[in-house]
Amino acid sequence: MKKIILACFAIVVMLAGCKTTEANYKSAYETAKEKNAASGLGAIDSELAAEDSPKEIKIGDVQLPVINCRLYKATTEGDDAIVPKLYNIAVAKFRQRFNARSLCQRLRDGGFDGAFVAIDMEKNYYVMTGTTDDASEASTLLSATESSDVFRAKSPFPCVIVSLR
Repeated sequence: MKKIILACFAIVVMLAGCKTTEANYKSAYETAKEKNAASGLGAIDSELAAEDSPKEIKIGDVQLPVINCRLYKATTEGDDAIVPKLYNIAVAKFRQRFNARSLCQRLRDGGFDGAFVAIDMEKNYYVMTGTTDDASEASTLLSATESSDVFRAKSPFPCVIVSLR
């Protein structure tokens, strides 16, 4: 009987000692932040985020927010496949095809007949409102996309994706 009581007491003491607290979480968070700062990973993360954000580029007389990306495949709902041209107006990026297709259909229903989904090498699905080879047409389409109430894009979208060839 004495052994059972001692075993129960030992289990209670062990469980009480393993309790997590806010102080423990805060301490672990601060330690991880210090390691991150010491290793320089914070700078790498900010560089990668800056790489994904659009750069303002002047093309002819037009200033466009541009992301360079190789689009290798485009899909649409229905028979008419749209091939990405040089300038593509992107409104969103998804990791799942279903989400991209749903937004694309919403855009088409809202009047963007040229909406399509394009895929890059990392299998990101970009939803586009249109595509063109002319920078001034891209600017016009970008303005129409920005002023539309069909969909409100989150930063860094809408922007122009220049499809590298």
